[in-house]
Amino acid sequence: MNAVSSSHPALQAGAHGGAFFARSFALARDAGQAERALEGPEDLEQRVEERTRELARSLETSQRQADEMRTLLAIQRALTGADDPQDVLQRIADEARRLTGARRALIFLVDGDDLAVTVWSGEERPEAVAGFRMPIRSSATGRMMLSGEPVRIADARRDRRINPEIHRRTGFRSLLSVPLLSGSTPVGAISCADKIEGTFDDVDERVLSMLASGAVLGIQNARLHRTERERRREAEERRRVAESLRDTLALLNSDRPLEEILKHLVRQAADLLGTDTGALYRLHPDGRGPTIQAVVGLPEEHVASMAMPVGMAAVGKAMQERRPVVIPDMAQVIPPELAADPELRRHLEGLVTHFRGILGLPVAAGTEVYGGFVLYYREPRTFSKEELATAGSLGDQAALAIQNARLRSQAEASAAAAERSRLARDLHDAVTQTLFSANLIAEVLPRLWERKPEEGWRRLEELRQLTRGALAEMRTLLLELRPAALVEAKLPDLLRHLAEAVTGRARIPVDLRVEGERRLAPDVQVALYRIAQEALNNVAHHAAAGRAEVDLRCSPGGVALRVRDDGRGFDPASVAPQHLGLGIMRERAQAIGARIRIESQAGRGTDVVVEWEEDQGVGGR
Repeated sequence: MNAVSSSHPALQAGAHGGAFFARSFALARDAGQAERALEGPEDLEQRVEERTRELARSLETSQRQADEMRTLLAIQRALTGADDPQDVLQRIADEARRLTGARRALIFLVDGDDLAVTVWSGEERPEAVAGFRMPIRSSATGRMMLSGEPVRIADARRDRRINPEIHRRTGFRSLLSVPLLSGSTPVGAISCADKIEGTFDDVDERVLSMLASGAVLGIQNARLHRTERERRREAEERRRVAESLRDTLALLNSDRPLEEILKHLVRQAADLLGTDTGALYRLHPDGRGPTIQAVVGLPEEHVASMAMPVGMAAVGKAMQERRPVVIPDMAQVIPPELAADPELRRHLEGLVTHFRGILGLPVAAGTEVYGGFVLYYREPRTFSKEELATAGSLGDQAALAIQNARLRSQAEASAAAAERSRLARDLHDAVTQTLFSANLIAEVLPRLWERKPEEGWRRLEELRQLTRGALAEMRTLLLELRPAALVEAKLPDLLRHLAEAVTGRARIPVDLRVEGERRLAPDVQVALYRIAQEALNNVAHHAAAGRAEVDLRCSPGGVALRVRDDGRGFDPASVAPQHLGLGIMRERAQAIGARIRIESQAGRGTDVVVEWEEDQGVGGR
């Protein structure tokens, strides 16, 4: 197909038409500008005012949004750095009231089946709503929270959804509430009441919804903070209990008097369970009522009344029933058995003026009840299971202390009886036999003297040795009866008594040689004396020796003690440590930091050497 030429008349006519339309549009545009130019000054001023109002509204919106953002950022910073999240919730309530232009704001938290007012912000004092609770399902705020959708109430007086009690307490008229949701779980609500200007609108709802997310974080932080605080408190309490039990166990393992231990336990119980007053009562086997064994912080008029029947008050009931007994408030509970005894009733009523709460605990072990603890509190008091467990452990320790005291007393009595038996045996084996021999010699000496004067002189010397030996034995026994004499006397004198006693008892001459002199610490002197005593006992009973020697050398740097005999000896490798007192001699030497050497051979006697240096063990004086 051939192309159409541009010189075609139709195309030329179209070109002229386009130019015409262009010129017509230009004329119309100029006419519009001219028309606007001909507008009056009133129309122009109106347009300027409208534009100004539009810009002002835009600026106000921008400023409000900037204020909201600053508030959210400030709350976010507060959430990350606050020591007490409750302060953050208070700030959120204050900002909610300010940003929505309301007279008051509240934050409710779920507590069981109720909503509890936790934070209040407003012009009035918050006493009207302090501690206020309302059922979730019978309040507009509660139902709103369950639905997860905000609620606006323009006139609370006519809205039946409003809880009448909170309306009576606060008197609000309009309300905007937004749920606080942790995920999908409702945890509370934030509400603003009585907008100062106008009514609550979508902007207020948006602002409150933004603040609600911060409130949820604040609630979560508050719970974490409370959990952490409780965890630290429990850890600190467990640490205190552990330290207390450690100290008490150390005291129980000591030889302190029972009264001191029991008073310590009462003081520990009072300290751990938050009071400064307590007592421990002891039962008596003869059936008498309990009496105060240890007391801390009780007034004199109560201590003066020491006896109380088992059936009275917390301590008596605790001992009878063998379980903890708590009286939260003595002013509300007076035991019925007191009604028949005016004096006891007067005593208890006087006690109530000082104390209100009481905790009674039994002190028992096995099937035996020794007594009971009682702790007094100046205000009404309840106790957790952990506190009762702590108190129970202290009661067990008190029972253990009493048991230990009884066992210690029995052990001391048994030890005293055993010591008396040993002294009786020693008296019989040594002194009695020596005196019997001396008596026989004394009886035959006159007749022997007439026939054989030389034999009489020999027997007289033997009699003298026997009496000296008996005297030495008696002195040794007196030392055992009065142990303090072992440290009061000088070591050479003590060794002399031992040597003379062995000579008199076993008819074995014992030579004592002493070189130098010095004072020794009590432990060192007693240990050296006991080692020499054990070695000489072996000489007297086992060695069959003709003679023995005791050497004591004292110097500023130490002491050397040597006991040797010419008896039958023994093989150290074939003798058990407990035989011949070898083990106890080594233990005594080790206790003072001394070196001991025991050498012996069959038929060649025994040599015991102890060397003590001042820097090895207990120092001398």
